[in-house]
Amino acid sequence: MGISGIADDRKGAGVLLPAGEYAVKIIDAQDTWSKAGNAMIELTLAIKGAAEIGRTWEYLSGSESGLWKVEEFLRAIGHYPGKGQPFDLKAPALVGLKARAVVGVEEWNGKEKNKIAKWIAAPAQTPFPVPATAPPPAPRYDNSPPPPAAPPDSGVDDLPF
Repeated sequence: MGISGIADDRKGAGVLLPAGEYAVKIIDAQDTWSKAGNAMIELTLAIKGAAEIGRTWEYLSGSESGLWKVEEFLRAIGHYPGKGQPFDLKAPALVGLKARAVVGVEEWNGKEKNKIAKWIAAPAQTPFPVPATAPPPAPRYDNSPPPPAAPPDSGVDDLPF
């Protein structure tokens, strides 16, 4: 068994698409760190052309200077929480989401590649839920007994295997 073929220097970049507006889908998202030590999400994006699929990567940085791009991205996926509202963006929750973006072409290391030039805001926005701390138990104002505790684990497994 083995792999054979003709080397074509593809490097998984897909097809180079002309600059324009496209539908994109997040096919992978990884939490990572920038060189400056800021939290960052690395996105792998499929770009849907007329008859072909391109691929590019986008980096969302949690740095003060990178938050404008995060907000633009949140608007594009329809999850912008609103001005002054908190958000909690997690890479695994992004895989499979779709958006629209203006895709450009740039030269990098002597080769042309696609790059997200601008995210296009979705018409409707539904913020991701922000995790909240559990509220404290409500005070009891009556003399009723507390709810029964769960029975102790008998150590017997009721499953049929």
